[in-house]
Amino acid sequence: MVGFADRALLELADPARLQALIAPPGAVPAADLTMLLGSVYDLDHVRVDGITGVTVSGLEAQVPLYPVRSHRGSWTRNHPEYLTTDLAVDTRDGAEPVWVDLVARVVVHTVTEVDPGGIESAVSRGLDDFATLDEFRAQFRFIDLDAFLARHRLSTVEDLREAYEYLRTEVRFRAAGPFDPADPANAHDIEADLALLIRPDLELTAAMRAAVTVRTIAAQTRTGPKDPLLGRAVSPLAVAVVVDGSALGGVVTAAAVRSLFARGRVLSLVADPP
Repeated sequence: MVGFADRALLELADPARLQALIAPPGAVPAADLTMLLGSVYDLDHVRVDGITGVTVSGLEAQVPLYPVRSHRGSWTRNHPEYLTTDLAVDTRDGAEPVWVDLVARVVVHTVTEVDPGGIESAVSRGLDDFATLDEFRAQFRFIDLDAFLARHRLSTVEDLREAYEYLRTEVRFRAAGPFDPADPANAHDIEADLALLIRPDLELTAAMRAAVTVRTIAAQTRTGPKDPLLGRAVSPLAVAVVVDGSALGGVVTAAAVRSLFARGRVLSLVADPP
């Protein structure tokens, strides 16, 4: 008898069907996809204003991830001279792989506001007209003047003035202009690798553990894509769990399952293949 896992694998091995499951036409789950991007990239310097769609551009079925065992130690030699060396060795040790049912390269089409960064102006001037320690302290409020004086063995304002030359630089950062979501410059396509785990049951604890295991092993053995806007991925894989929609019911609703997995930055996808 063909079970849910086999039927889901047959259906989702079609990139178009997987794409429709991740982002149904007309009902793109922007919050879920933003969470997914945040599990792969550092989003501290951008704000995802909206997501217009997803494209699945590549697909691999049944991908093995081999756990790596790390060994740490040191080697010390005492003769003819003392020498110590730190050693780090990573081995597979014949461990069985953890299988990922599907790995998809997804492109998330976003409208993103970026911190403009950059410096608008920088003006430096010498500072030698202070008459008291308090006047100097007022010019450099971010410096612990007492600690500075103690560290350099200075005690009076005359000592301070004669010890060094001081410069004060005022930097003005570029201010962001008004954000226009319709501006094509704010449209960014962000790539990520998505590991999908198809669960034949609703054992949510086992599913969450499997998702964490896949993410941990992938961090040891894979490198993620590099995005022109966000830089190198901080995690090589985003993870999604595919659950059987026909098994949901009672308190175990699709919304409850989605909320549970979102706490671990794991995407929940409900499938009901024919």
